[in-house]
Amino acid sequence: MTYFVRTIFIYLILFGVTAYAVNRGVQHYFPRSHVQDDTRMAPTSLTFGLPSFIIPPRETETGLLLAGLAAQNRRDWGAAWQSFSALNEKYSENPDFALRAFTLALGNGEYHQAERIAANLNILLDEADIQQQEAEKFDLVRLFRIFSLLKAKDYDGAVAMTDKLANGALASFSVPVIRDWALAETNPSAITASTSGLNPLQLLYKAYAAEYAERKDIAQQVMGRVDLNILTPTKIAEIAEFYVRMGKTGKAIDILRRNLVKYEGNETLGILLAELQNAADSDTDIKSAPLSLTPQSAIAGAFHDFAMVMLSEGAFDSTLLFARLAAYLDPETPGVYSTMGDILKFQEQYDQALAVYSHIDVEDPDYKEAVANQVDLHIRVEQPEKAERLIQDALRTENDRNINESPEFYFLLGNLMQDDKRYDNALQAYNTAERLGKAQNNGELPQSLWPIYYSRAVVYDLTGQWEKAEADLQQAMEKFPNNPIILNYIGYAYADRNINLDKAKQMISQAVMAAPNDAYIVDSMGWILYRTGDYTNAVNFLERAASLKPYHMVINDHLGDAYWQVGRKIEAHYMWQRALNYYDDEDEEQRRMIDATKNKLKKGL
Repeated sequence: MTYFVRTIFIYLILFGVTAYAVNRGVQHYFPRSHVQDDTRMAPTSLTFGLPSFIIPPRETETGLLLAGLAAQNRRDWGAAWQSFSALNEKYSENPDFALRAFTLALGNGEYHQAERIAANLNILLDEADIQQQEAEKFDLVRLFRIFSLLKAKDYDGAVAMTDKLANGALASFSVPVIRDWALAETNPSAITASTSGLNPLQLLYKAYAAEYAERKDIAQQVMGRVDLNILTPTKIAEIAEFYVRMGKTGKAIDILRRNLVKYEGNETLGILLAELQNAADSDTDIKSAPLSLTPQSAIAGAFHDFAMVMLSEGAFDSTLLFARLAAYLDPETPGVYSTMGDILKFQEQYDQALAVYSHIDVEDPDYKEAVANQVDLHIRVEQPEKAERLIQDALRTENDRNINESPEFYFLLGNLMQDDKRYDNALQAYNTAERLGKAQNNGELPQSLWPIYYSRAVVYDLTGQWEKAEADLQQAMEKFPNNPIILNYIGYAYADRNINLDKAKQMISQAVMAAPNDAYIVDSMGWILYRTGDYTNAVNFLERAASLKPYHMVINDHLGDAYWQVGRKIEAHYMWQRALNYYDDEDEEQRRMIDATKNKLKKGL
């Protein structure tokens, strides 16, 4: 990978890519959506792509190797680590086995084991004559040893060991950041304003190192070379705060104003600008918080940002490794546990993801999202009781620490209770979430809680309170006018009740355009055509819905009705029987349809 390509990717992730989010957004809040999940993850540099069904004997060298590779291919870091750990113990003279055992120990968060293997492997590497190309693959081990020295505050030893890194991609990023911060701690006067060859991420951390060393003039020179036009709102806010610390509040305000034009309505930038303007208008001295970084936290933060670079390339395993490195050097690195948890969740390593998310404290900005992710994981592994207990514990923790109760937790609680068919409790939780959300946001429900209207409408509908359901659905429509799930729900509800059919057809048509491969939405389109007497076109849509979702009672039943109306009565009977064959007694709508479908089999329409 050339230096130019690396630099471009660093620009992309640091200044143009937001933090990784798995299972967030609209789908997170609309649990009844039926979006097709076609996500696939290609093998990365740490994966050989062996099929997971290979289960070789584990006691031989070949068996351990294949077992480890197969486990790694399915992203089972723990099982892969066990195999390669045993392999390394039996064949310790092989540096490649040791390297893979180290990599898996690090990826699995087994830091003590990684330290032990790295110490032995570095001795082996120092004694061996390794060519440049071969040496570069061991840079992760040497870097880990450098981090061990940094943890022990042996800055001279850490800098000396950077000389042993091969002249590759990892070294070109690591060395300037490590050396700048080592100088900031051990020899502040040696820091210069030279920035030749540095990429934006390195520039940012060099400016902070100069500030830490109390070389404000150099810090401002370096920061001034960062292109503000490509910054994300979070980084813009950080640089604005930097200039406040430098005593340049006017410049900070100017940066915020210009970028609020670009990022209109951004809450982070808006709040900070309002604070600075209010202080300036009232001639109040602005007492900015001092720089909170240390060499350890700064270097860890840089490597977490570097993990995001790997993420932008789609290298999920590498993202996890660099995030693990950052957490090893400084467990308090902002966002690092969320990054690791999201990767492990995406790789379906649910137990490890739960363990990682549990490190996120209530004071952490990522706390609410971490709780939501843990709830989602418990639901995926069919542990709804644990999910509910987790939310109740989170609310108790907030009360114990005199923190305002999170309306988001009541929203999650309502969704859990809705799934468990405790509808009265679900409504109570949704109402509490709405009340708290408005109380904590000047009487307006925060945007993150708008999906309450949809979720509560579903419960009202299920409990026979259609007028209330319709009112909430209308509010949901105002907030999410183009959301296909909401459009489909209300349009289908109208069609099923044989009311507002023109409006229903318009809504469902819009939903089909947004989600043409969603079986439920395609079924709704067929059903509204059926209701309006366009049986031929209804058949076309309902056949497509049945091809997308062939084992769903309602879809098959609808198609049977349409077949009957166009004279295909034998096929109609077949589809009605098929509907009964795939009846789901957990679904209330299907339970209500049973008798009618049986009657159609006897008498037709």
